[in-house]
Amino acid sequence: GGSFAARCALGDEEGEILETVDVQVAGRSAAHSAAEQIAELYRLGRLEAYFIGYVIDSFLRPPSPVAPAPAHHRRWAVISANTNTEYAFYLPIVALVWEQRMGYRPLALLVGEEWSNPDPQSRAGVVKATLLQVNAKVEVIPSSGFNTAALAQVSRLYACLVSGVEDQDYLLTSDADLIPLSREHFSSSRDWEKSIHLYNPFCCAPLFE
Repeated sequence: GGSFAARCALGDEEGEILETVDVQVAGRSAAHSAAEQIAELYRLGRLEAYFIGYVIDSFLRPPSPVAPAPAHHRRWAVISANTNTEYAFYLPIVALVWEQRMGYRPLALLVGEEWSNPDPQSRAGVVKATLLQVNAKVEVIPSSGFNTAALAQVSRLYACLVSGVEDQDYLLTSDADLIPLSREHFSSSRDWEKSIHLYNPFCCAPLFE
C-alpha cells in the first residue's frame, strides 16, 4: 500500500505560483517512476521548485509485526550530531521513533568533548540523558581539532567500529532531524539476504536493483 504524490510549482521571482503540475502514482514500486517525471519536468524548465510528499498509509494503521531478520542480525539506526544543540535536540525524539515504532535500536554518535560530562541542566545534558532513557546506545567521539559538523557526518560510516556492534549486525544511517514513518518500509520490505542497501537522493527508490 501507499502512494507517491508530488506537486511541482512554477513561480516568479516574487514567489507567486504561476503553474502547478501534480504527479501521483499509486503503489510503492512506482515511486521511482514519479521521481523520473519530476526530474524530467525540472530538466525541461517547466518548474523551478518542487515539494514532494510521500503518503504512507501504513503509518495510519497500527504497527505491523517487524519482519524477522536472521537470528545473528541486530538492527541499528545510526544518527549523529555535534555540539550544535539546536540540531541535536531532535535526537531523542528521532531515537524514540526508531526504537519503539521501527524496531531499530538507535546508535547516537555525539561529536565533541562537551558531550562527555555535560551539565545535567544544560540542553546537551538533557539530550544525552533522554537518549539513554529511550534505550539509545550513546558513543562520544572527541573532535580533536577537526570540523565537528563534518566529523559527525562521516562518523556514521564507521559505526561498525563501535563497541557492541557485531560483524553481522545491520546498520542504517539516518539523520538526527529525520523521523521515519513506515515500519513496513524499514522492516518487512527489506531483502535481508543483501549485504547492503543503497538509495538515491529521492529517498524512495533503490539506486541498484
